[in-house]
Amino acid sequence: MDFFLEIARQRVTLDLALIDGNHDFEFALFDLQMAARLLRPGGVIVMDNAEQTGPFEAARAFIERHPAWRELGSAI
Repeated sequence: MDFFLEIARQRVTLDLALIDGNHDFEFALFDLQMAARLLRPGGVIVMDNAEQTGPFEAARAFIERHPAWRELGSAI
């Protein structure tokens, strides 16, 4: 959480973000939302442990709420 807040404060933009943090839904969703805000157009988010309930549900909720984003794999 602190990582994304700090790089947002520094106005860093990303091409690739790896989400591998707290596996609770709220934390995983926060990480996805922050990564999406910081990515350049065409950027990619990779989520570790997507088979676990928290990250899985966060990814599904994120995709449902952000129709411009799409899944590259087949986890959700």
